[in-house]
Amino acid sequence: MKKAFRLFFLLLMSGAVVFTSCDKDDEDDPEPVLKPVISLQDSTGYISADATLEVSSEFKVIVYVAENPESGTNIDKLRVIRTFNNNPNTQEIQVNDNAAFIEITFTAQGTAGVENIQFTAIDNDGQSNSVSIDITTEDVPGPISFYDDVVLGSFNDTEPSFFNTASGTRYNKANATANQDMIDFCFFKSTLGDNINYLAAPNDDKSIDVFDIGTWTTFNATKMDMTNITPAEFDAMTDDADIKDIDIPDPQTDYSRVELEVDKVYAFITVEGKIGLVKINDLYARGDRVNLDVKVQETTK
Repeated sequence: MKKAFRLFFLLLMSGAVVFTSCDKDDEDDPEPVLKPVISLQDSTGYISADATLEVSSEFKVIVYVAENPESGTNIDKLRVIRTFNNNPNTQEIQVNDNAAFIEITFTAQGTAGVENIQFTAIDNDGQSNSVSIDITTEDVPGPISFYDDVVLGSFNDTEPSFFNTASGTRYNKANATANQDMIDFCFFKSTLGDNINYLAAPNDDKSIDVFDIGTWTTFNATKMDMTNITPAEFDAMTDDADIKDIDIPDPQTDYSRVELEVDKVYAFITVEGKIGLVKINDLYARGDRVNLDVKVQETTK
């Protein structure tokens, strides 16, 4: 009886070994995945890793793609996917070579946030490999120019009437006529006896009439409007952080002239797109001369 049990046990063991051996023999080794090569090149002037940039700034990358050394399969294309605020945008660049260095120029997003840029090399076998970077955009305040205690006179005053916001230069009529493209706005008192004082663009109909400049060939269409900014808020501004987002009238709308009041702040935008502010310090007793401060962006965004 003892022999029979022992024999049965050995048979079971033998069967188990044969069964296991059978499963191993039937298994197929998976084929290796031979992905193409891809990397971002670390070179001077190029981005190869996560970075923080100013909104709307330009940046470049160099993408290196190559065949897998074992498969030897050419690269078909490079796929670039830019995702910002969950909105993907896809671009494909044909390669059709065993290796390539691809330079790409980007413009950073125009608003603050984080953009993911994924680069995918795809070969002719459909195999792919990817790398990605995150570009964080920041809305960095820009510099402004300051002009304090600027005195302008009306059409019949000895003080110059015309002003250029880029340089802070005042022009009398003769010099303004010789530098028409430099004139952003002018000052004058109403000729109707109503004691209203104006800042106006050269293309404003009242400016043209009062200064008799209808023969000019360049009339810069500066746009102007009243603001709710206080003199104290104006004085505290040291960059364009609070200027660049000021609501300026649509350029198609006729906001080429503002009526002036002391201690009021007015906004303007030049034909170059620079946004600025004017604070009225004094209109004097006779009302045909103004003392004002100007703050304006040095560059457009």
